[in-house]
Amino acid sequence: MSSSSLHHTKPINDEEKSPLFELSQTISRECIECDGPMCYSKNPQKKCSKCHTSYYCSKECQKKDWKEHKQKCTDIHQIREGIKNLGNDVDQFQEREALNTICPICLEEPMKSKVALNDCGHAMCVRCIQNWYEKNQHESLNEAGQTCPLCHHTWEVNIFKQMEERLFYYERLSDWFQNPLSIDERRKYGEIALAENAKLLSITISNSAVQAGFYMTRARILDHMGKEAMQVLEDHCKEADFPDLPDDEAVQQPSLFELLMLKACIHQNLEQYDKAVTIYFDKLLPTLDERNQGDNWNIYRIYCRAARCAFKLGEHENCIKRCNIVLNFHRHVEEIYECKALSLRALGKLDEAIETMNVAIIYETPGDDKNTARLVKMYQELCDLRATKEIQATQ
Repeated sequence: MSSSSLHHTKPINDEEKSPLFELSQTISRECIECDGPMCYSKNPQKKCSKCHTSYYCSKECQKKDWKEHKQKCTDIHQIREGIKNLGNDVDQFQEREALNTICPICLEEPMKSKVALNDCGHAMCVRCIQNWYEKNQHESLNEAGQTCPLCHHTWEVNIFKQMEERLFYYERLSDWFQNPLSIDERRKYGEIALAENAKLLSITISNSAVQAGFYMTRARILDHMGKEAMQVLEDHCKEADFPDLPDDEAVQQPSLFELLMLKACIHQNLEQYDKAVTIYFDKLLPTLDERNQGDNWNIYRIYCRAARCAFKLGEHENCIKRCNIVLNFHRHVEEIYECKALSLRALGKLDEAIETMNVAIIYETPGDDKNTARLVKMYQELCDLRATKEIQATQ
């Protein structure tokens, strides 16, 4: 089950999207403040024309904020195109059809498991690629064995890196986040990613650190596809074997922190919210340096996921508190405004819920127009509910 199951409105089709998105452009900005430094004016009428994520009450405020804003300003048109065109370049990543049926190294025919080179189309069996990898894994793989054994063509990217790129490309196509592809298409690409992953696991069998990372990738893909993912981690990723420190460049495999985050995410997608929360707060938060908690990205990630868990568990006060922590750190967050608004509604705070969704339409996941349309639809439903209650109160 995907995290996108949080959505409480029906999926928005393309026919519905256009009018809802157009309506989003007319939403009042009375609930947000100017982003100019030390300016707290409400209802800013100007916005950055490039990113559409920062709002100002005047040109002067925009100029004052530019030095800081330019460091994080992104082109919203590129984001839209990236979402719209996801998967359109699949031909560039598909493995070429092999020009040979016999492995040029071991002369195996037919090759049971093979990989064709992107550049020349000649293929080698996975066993020979494994031998090459074992020989060169302690060297720079960007410089090792870059010549095709058949035609002696020099590869632009070595075969191992080609497979990695293909794996992570198809993994992205299998993910639900900001993905316009259908469920069937995502599953199809997920199966291709799993096949690439299986080859890489065969090749890296002598390197347990690298294998751990590929097993985590396999678990992520299975999770995207709604399949059993936890068993992969339990069988192949023992917590005691993982380094404690995250992002340690000296260590080839992911950290224990990332492994635990993945386990918690899988529990969450399996609707095992209590187990996920236990990992977030009992295992992950205590590992972070207290001196960095004010601006630590990992704190944000934990509270972001824990907020969704609290909503699912019906812990609405907890959900709102966690949502506020997340939104104080970053205001462009998928589903967090929604969790907060629905929790406010459950607590009878309908006006605050409507205000929250008003802000969501302005700030959440800019560039994902389909998501914006969905938020507008939810906002309208809350406004309709308030209108119905007001009519009922006068009768």
